[in-house]
Amino acid sequence: VNDGGIGESTAKPKLLVLTLCESENPVAIVTSVKNGFEGLQSQLPVGNGFDGVYIEYEPEMLEPEGAERMLRLAESYTVGVWMRKHRDPDALSVVNWLVNECGV
Repeated sequence: VNDGGIGESTAKPKLLVLTLCESENPVAIVTSVKNGFEGLQSQLPVGNGFDGVYIEYEPEMLEPEGAERMLRLAESYTVGVWMRKHRDPDALSVVNWLVNECGV
């Protein structure tokens, strides 16, 4: 995108759809690494120009099977992971695993 200023171009930010691993809210997009993100595709908005998903952290992401499922998801979408304060681990080792082993 050319900003029309001094000829510099800036990349458009990625648009990620926020998901939850559990919810009773009928409008929430719910998906889980536990079931291989089954049904995620059918819940995503169609034609809205989104680039990926911002999924809720689950401990299973740190297991080999979870990492494999994350990598498969990352083949189709840009993937980000969000965590809940005071519940999920806030550790560099977790971030490194998610980036290096899960394709986040």
